[in-house]
Amino acid sequence: MRVLHTADWHLGAYVGPQCDDPALRMASTMKCLDHMVSVATIEKPDVILVAGDLIHQAKTWSDRAFVEAEAAAGVLNRLADIAPVVVLYGTPNHDNAAGFRLMQQMCPCVNFITEPDLITVDTFEWRIQIAGVPGVDKGILRAQRPGLDAETENRLITAGTADIIRGLSARLDPALPAVLKAHHTVIGCTLDNGQEVIDAAEP
Repeated sequence: MRVLHTADWHLGAYVGPQCDDPALRMASTMKCLDHMVSVATIEKPDVILVAGDLIHQAKTWSDRAFVEAEAAAGVLNRLADIAPVVVLYGTPNHDNAAGFRLMQQMCPCVNFITEPDLITVDTFEWRIQIAGVPGVDKGILRAQRPGLDAETENRLITAGTADIIRGLSARLDPALPAVLKAHHTVIGCTLDNGQEVIDAAEP
């Protein structure tokens, strides 16, 4: 089985070490995505998994996110001409719920997972189960349990995520191949943005 995995396009991330010009930055990102589509056309994967954070700033929806959602939808539709595509909602501070609804309307042949779910995708040769676990909205936990220290917060999120994964695992058909697709930081990752690393959970 051949899987193309991609994530973190961050369309609209207009500040960067190479270029701070909005138009040039968007053009550069789209050039990278065009190259990915070209490679996928040649390599012909069985399934294409897009693991979230397609858009960089959810809060800019009213300002410019329509342009970004439209650009993302164009790439997703081109990928869907190559193989089945499954898109996972990333983190709420990046991906935007309204933007995702718009992309769903623009991409009728693309599968979207916006909440933890298990879906089955048919390819030319395979029937594949995709277990999707979108990114965590820490704001919900912080509203429910204000004042938690970072370590406790991460442990609670890790435990909740592990429960979700166990629940999805219980629904799997053992006769079919399965892929766990998530938008999460895992222990051992090296981050350059100061983000807290989620602690390891018991399987």
